[in-house]
Formats: sequence, structure tokens, C-alpha cells
Amino acid sequence: MKKLGISVLLILVIFSGSYQGKWTKAEPIPDNEKALLNWHVYLTGEKLGPQDTDLSALIGQKEEELQNKEGTGIWDTIVKGEANSYLWGKYQNWKTNSADITGTIQAIEKMAVLYNTQDSKYYHDAALKQDILYALEWFYSNMFNESVSKTYGNWWDWEIGAPQSYNNTLVLMKNVLTSDTVGKYLRAVDWFVPNPNYRLNGIKETGANLLDKCLVVTIRGLLENNTAKITLGTSSAGSAYNKVTSGDGFYEDGSFIQHNYVPYTGGYGEVLLSRTADLFELLEGTAFLSQLSGVDLIYDYIPVTYMPSLYGGASMDMTKGRGISREFTNDRLTGRNLLYEIYIISRQHSNINFRQTYTGFVKNAILSDTAFANYYEGLSIYKAQILKSLVADRSIEPLPDNRDQNVMMSAMSQMFHKKSDFAVGISMFSKKISAFEYGNGENKKGWYTGAGALYLYNGDQTQFSEDYWPTVDMMRLPGITTDHKEGTLTGWKNYANTKSWTGGVSDGKNGSASMYYSMSGVTGSSLEAKKSWFLLDDKIVALGAGINSKEARNTETIVDNRKLEKDGSNLVQVNGTPLLSGDSKTLSAVKWAHLGSPKHYGEIGYVFPEETTIQAEKDKRQGKWSDLRDGSSSSRVSNYFATFAIPHGTQPSGAAYSYILLPNKSAEETEKYANSPDITIIANTPKQQAVKDHSANLWIGNFHEKGRLGQVEAMKSGAIMVKNKDGGLELTFSDPMREQSQLVFTLHGYTGITVSDSNPAISISEDSSGQSVTFTINTAAKDGRSYYLKVNYMNSLSEL
Repeated sequence: MKKLGISVLLILVIFSGSYQGKWTKAEPIPDNEKALLNWHVYLTGEKLGPQDTDLSALIGQKEEELQNKEGTGIWDTIVKGEANSYLWGKYQNWKTNSADITGTIQAIEKMAVLYNTQDSKYYHDAALKQDILYALEWFYSNMFNESVSKTYGNWWDWEIGAPQSYNNTLVLMKNVLTSDTVGKYLRAVDWFVPNPNYRLNGIKETGANLLDKCLVVTIRGLLENNTAKITLGTSSAGSAYNKVTSGDGFYEDGSFIQHNYVPYTGGYGEVLLSRTADLFELLEGTAFLSQLSGVDLIYDYIPVTYMPSLYGGASMDMTKGRGISREFTNDRLTGRNLLYEIYIISRQHSNINFRQTYTGFVKNAILSDTAFANYYEGLSIYKAQILKSLVADRSIEPLPDNRDQNVMMSAMSQMFHKKSDFAVGISMFSKKISAFEYGNGENKKGWYTGAGALYLYNGDQTQFSEDYWPTVDMMRLPGITTDHKEGTLTGWKNYANTKSWTGGVSDGKNGSASMYYSMSGVTGSSLEAKKSWFLLDDKIVALGAGINSKEARNTETIVDNRKLEKDGSNLVQVNGTPLLSGDSKTLSAVKWAHLGSPKHYGEIGYVFPEETTIQAEKDKRQGKWSDLRDGSSSSRVSNYFATFAIPHGTQPSGAAYSYILLPNKSAEETEKYANSPDITIIANTPKQQAVKDHSANLWIGNFHEKGRLGQVEAMKSGAIMVKNKDGGLELTFSDPMREQSQLVFTLHGYTGITVSDSNPAISISEDSSGQSVTFTINTAAKDGRSYYLKVNYMNSLSEL
């Protein structure tokens, strides 16, 4: 990987204390020292160019965190003295709270970073150096050493969080430490992370946690040029990239799961991608890089795992698990991390088309971002320099994201739908996938985040940031059918679905996600429903049927619960009549509604195929991050929201709903569509849910039971898509239950069937009259995948 401009002179500057004069320009640098130099530059960045105001400001922010006029900085508040029992008051509970151990060493690392940052006023500050050395020794002697006989709190702090920051600090200060002192400090790393493959309690590490620990052991080895440790760290990474069929890791369909039953592409999956990029950065230009066996598989996962969950510069929150409850991150920040990592990794690829595609995608996402006041704020100096160099590189063309894509990731029960100017995510739960994850006091309100929640992304780049999660009513998330009940929080529990049907069918461009679910295993409620979403070229059709509950609780389906502009100035209309701020109305005979946007970048239309009674609200909501996560801010934050809901009353029996979302449509376009829709709802019953999109000649049906709808007959339950195109039929089948060995569908009224694009999993037979054809699909893999087949026909008795 090309660094920004590492030179022998820089080597001498960085390692002046220990290595000046050790090598000449003609002598090779040992690989371990080359890797440590790579990491030193990664941690501090390179010397700034002239008049680089963005990065000068970034250094200024970091200096303010170290020392400020209020006296609240890291260096301002360090506690020293023989009797002190902690280094910082904010981390004084380290004897019972392991997070305070990680917090302490991270504070020391920040001191060390500025001490080594060439453009900082603290560069090689003698007083700062002495306090760093004091803090390091105190940390080792009191908190983190090989004499600790019993760990407490979160294992992550002992085996990942603290060792990573500890290693970083040793890399930065190695030139002013004796080799004996470095060896002493590294005994602590060996004590807590002897082998990256296993946790101290014997649990085998997987996925992101494994790579985190591989990085720890590798850097530990480099610090003493311990070949055995370096090899252990690099060679253990390979299994993190292997595809799996159960448990943690990457799946064939693009899913990424951690903790056995939680979708985590934007959480632990982002960490895994980050550690991969880190290993590339660390080992660049050394022979150690070749020891990363299996790492090449990461190139396959960028398009199939990470890209579907990215819309522009945002990472869909439905892939972040507990992460949505963390105050100081959001979809844009996670997305920025992913963009950086995709850039670092993709430019290593040997194929020029791959490099151009993904470096161009990243560059375009940066250039088209409007969410950040300053895109580089909050980044490390090095990462900001890397991204600024990308933006300035005229040889890399920005590539607009024109994906026309629908992806069903059955293994993690999520569907991703991407069009040129909007994207949708549907998050469901199943017998194998939890409705949400709670643990470490995080995600205390997550009950419905995976219970059929619909995440719509358009030009409103800050929809899911700017305090969205503490201010939205998390019992009324878009897409869900809810009775507002909460259950009992149990750490790391699988809040599973007791019903079998969760999945979808996709032809790669359009698709349908569907779920038959019960909330009994989540909130303890008897609420159950059958829900289908049909994700089409420019619209989303939502159907619900069989909504039943014995609870004496108000039950409703949330059409949308959309965050508005900070001043609530969006025009919100129902049947053309505006809602005023503070309105909460029950309105009958509703045909359409509309959410306006002052700049027309986030408009959404809502159409009700059957005139419907809805609850319409426009109000200001308040909340606290501490409501979602222990230890977070208890200050109140607020946002305006527009909410549309379809009420089902208490103890509903056989209730149903239907509505259509029209992303980016104006009020005029929405009203026009409501008067002349191009969608026909074929069925919306507990047995079948099906629609036809006339503009696309596309028929999609979810058969919960065998039965016939017009020309389409299901001999068993299953999902089917039929697209009539150019005198042929494009057929797609799936088993959302992932339990059946085969599907059987019959199309009636078609003659002269011939196969133009075969599929070995699908066999075809015509009846004796030649008036119908039966398709038998081998689904023995039971993985929920979609099976595609294209046929031609001579005649059809009628259109589907």
C-alpha cells in the first residue's frame, strides 16, 4: 500500500531516540521496524502540508482535549502522587468497572499521540513525556499486569480494548523506553492475550473479536521482534474470513452474524473490516503480509456483504445491533469508517476494475456528503490525510452509486433494496435471528428494531442521526405492527420468533420480504401477524393480515414515524389538508398522505389502496440517551416527527392493512397516483399475500398455504415472482421458511413452454392438455435462497 510519503529522514525523526544512525539509505530496514514505522505513522499522521486548515483544526481539537482553559483536559486532570488510587477521577472505579481500565490507557495513548505528532505544540514536550512515562508505569504496576489473578466486568476490556491501546502507546513511546521496560510491559499483554484464538475462559474466538486479538498479538510480537508471536497473530486471522453456515461470520448470501443470532454488518462486521485494513496498513512492505492466509476473501465480501448495507455514506442502522444506542456514533460515522476501510482494502486488489469501482465509489460518497459540516472532523490525522489525498487525486474518478439492486440475506433475516435515489432496509427476526440484542446495559429499548422495522433512506442524509434514536418512539418504529409492550431485558438472550416463516424472494432488482411472527418470545405479548413488503422500482407495497392478539392493548401498524427538520417546518398533509405542529388526529377515509421537505430532498408519498382510518401526528418528542444505554447522557434532546399509523384496536382478530410508500414523490404526484395506482392487490389474507405491479409486468406472491391465485398455484407454501418480459417469463422461487426440501408451483394457461435460461435445481413438466406447466424446485439446502429460471411460451390464455 502506498503511504503518504514515508522517507528515511522521517524514520530517523520518529525513531531518533533509539535508531538514529542504525541504518543508512543503502541498508534495508528490518521488517519488524518497518511495520512499527507504518503503525507509528498510522497513529500520528505525517507532517502537514502548507495551509492545511482542516488538519490544523483537527490537531487543535485534539490539543484542546489534552489541555484547555477550563482545566478539564486529559493532561489537566491527571492525578499523581504516592497515595493516588487512580490516574483520572472519571476512571476511579477501575477496581470494579473494567471499562475504566480501558478508559485509562486510552487517555495515556492520546497523550502519547500528541507527544509524537509533528505539527502539535506538544511534539516532544519534555514535561508531557515525563507524565506519559509516569502514567504508563502506574498503569502497569496497579491496573494491568501479569499478577492480576482474576478479571472482572467485560472480558473485552481485558483482552481487546486495553491491550490494543496499550500496544499503541508502546509503539509511540518505544524510542524513550529501555528494551527491559518494554519487555516488562509486554508481559501483561502475554498474560491477558496469550493466544488470539481463545478467550481466557476457553471460548473460541470468531469474526471481529478474533481479528481484534490477532492485531494485538501481532503488534506485541513486532515490539520485541518475536517471530513466534508475529506468526501466531498473522496466521490466526484466516479463519475469520471463511464462510460459515451457522454461528458467527460471513454467509454465502452476504449475511454477517455475530453472537450467533444478531445481524452485525455495521457493528462487528465493520470492526472486522477495520482490523483487516489495519493489518494491511501495519504490514505493508514486509514479508509478514504474506502470512495473512485467507485475507483475500475480504474482496468478495465488499460487494456482497458491505455494499448492500451502504446508501451513499450511511451504514444502515439495522445492521448495528446494540450500536444504535451509543450516543457518539451514528449511521454517517459508521458509514465514514466503512468508506475508509473499503478504500484502503480495495486499492490493494490486483484487478484494476475492482480498484476503480470501489475507490471511485468512496470518492463519490465523500464528495456528495452533506451531513458533515466538515467531513474530516473527528478522524485521526492519518485517516483524514488519506481521505483528503483521495479527494485530491485526479486519477481517481468519482463513480455515482447507480446500483439497481435487491438483496435478500436470509441467514440474518434482512432485505436490502437500492435504487438510484433511495434505499430501503427491512429487518425481521426468525427462529434463528433475534429481534434485537441487549447486553452491557445497551439497547434497552430495542424490542421492535428487528420486528419488521422498515428503514427508508433518501436525500435526507441526517434522518437516522442527530439524536434520532432517543427521540423516536421506539415502540412505534416505521413498518412494525405493535401493541407497545416491552418485555424483560436479559443480557445476550435470543429474542426469537416462534413461527417458521421469515425470509424473502428476490430476482436481484426487486423482491418481497415477508414474515409470520409472534411477539411471545420477545415481549411476552400474544400479538401475531403475517406481513409482506413488495420492494419495487419506485415504490414499496406493504400488506398485513391475520393480525391477532389477546392483549387489552391498543394495537397499530406504523406506516411511518419520520424525523422532520429541526424546526419542524416540513409540510405534512393528509388528503391535502396540512397537519399543524402539535396535531394528533384520527382521520377516516384517507386515500393519501404526504411528507414534504423544505429542500425537496426527502419527500415521501403514502397511498392507501383502500380508504383507511389513520392516526396522524406532528409533534415534538424528547428523550435521553440514558433511556437507551446505561452510563449515557441524561440531558434531554428533542426532534420533530410526523407519524402515520393504522389503528387495529384492542384484542384485534383477523385485522389487516395495506399501504404504498412512494419515495421522493411530490404531493401532486402522490395524489395523482392515489387516484390511478399501477398496483393491484391480488390477495391479502392469512393464506396468501400477493400483488401485481402493472408498470413492470411483475407478479409477486407469498403463499403461506397451498392454494391458487388466478393462474398461479402453489402446491406447497412458498414465494414466487413472475415477470412477463419480451414473450417470456422470468420466474423466481424461494422457501422463506427454510424448512422444506422442495417447492412446487404450477402456472395455468401457458402453452409451448421452452427453457431459455435453465437452473439445475428446477425441473419442469407440462400437463397432458398442454395448458399448464409445473415447476419443482429443489430447496434441500434450506438456506432461503432464491432460484431463478427464464422460459419462453407460445401462448397464454390471459395475463397474470
